[in-house]
Amino acid sequence: MKFLFLFLTISSLSFSLNCGVVDTKNLFSTYYKTSIFENKIEKIERENKDNPSLIEEKKEEYFSELQRDITLASIIVGKEEGFDILMDKRALIYGGKDITENVKEFLNNTKSSELKGIKIIKDTKVL
Repeated sequence: MKFLFLFLTISSLSFSLNCGVVDTKNLFSTYYKTSIFENKIEKIERENKDNPSLIEEKKEEYFSELQRDITLASIIVGKEEGFDILMDKRALIYGGKDITENVKEFLNNTKSSELKGIKIIKDTKVL
């Protein structure tokens, strides 16, 4: 009986939530900062062949910044479009509205300094 109640509760919740979908792989490859950071990493690799830890540190730093920008832009666009949930396209089997193009446009038309100043609403949970 408990299982049935739990199943019905979860089922009813899933139908009432508005789900957005983003293709983060696509966003990483088309975000203008990705090519800038790739060029910087190539330069660092050429100049620091004997220092692999510096190379890895810079790669992580640049990747973290790209990931932060993409996450912020996705949340902002998702909230503007009224979504309750936003998922990566690779994790979703069925449903949801794909907003990748809208996020891509926002990312590539927003200055980096503007993204850094954006504060996420307290109730937003980013995993």
